[in-house]
Amino acid sequence: MFLWSAAFVNGFAIMVTASAVGMWYFSKNKSKQPDLKVHKMPKYYILDSVARTFLFHTGTVAVGSLLIAIVSTIRWFVSWLQAQLMRQNFETETTYIPVNIRLAIDCIFQCLLRTMQTLLEVVTHYSYIHAAIKGNSFAESGRQVFSLILKYTTMLASVSVMTNAVITICKLSICVSSCFVYYMIISGVS
Repeated sequence: MFLWSAAFVNGFAIMVTASAVGMWYFSKNKSKQPDLKVHKMPKYYILDSVARTFLFHTGTVAVGSLLIAIVSTIRWFVSWLQAQLMRQNFETETTYIPVNIRLAIDCIFQCLLRTMQTLLEVVTHYSYIHAAIKGNSFAESGRQVFSLILKYTTMLASVSVMTNAVITICKLSICVSSCFVYYMIISGVS
């Protein structure tokens, strides 16, 4: 129950934020043309997005958080079962599978479950955003988000690589410039 409620609160916050940002972005008249019809910004758009999320998207958040809670519970149960089997193997000292192979299989299985949970969390996160902006159901938003991720996989990978490269260069430049300034201060050079 705790896993579901934590995922629900997180999903609700994502939906409210996406709804408020979507209202702000799509209701702004950027062209300043009087004949262009755009929606006016509500006075209390955060409260409006909370109300919209509560009234129309509570089911979307509930389904997404339930899926995440189910996968988290399965991961917990598998790790508990693995620990029980390992303890039983150490107590009886009779094993059919060597311990090293057993640990490798357990690690691979946990890695696959964690990857599935991470993928589900990413798709659910973006499904919340898509549902808040477009007003679709969770299933429709999830299908569209998953197809977008598959369609633009190479672009996502290249953006990720470039982002990591830029961040690394920025970190290195900050480190080098800090060391240079520190050296200048220590050596007394003005």
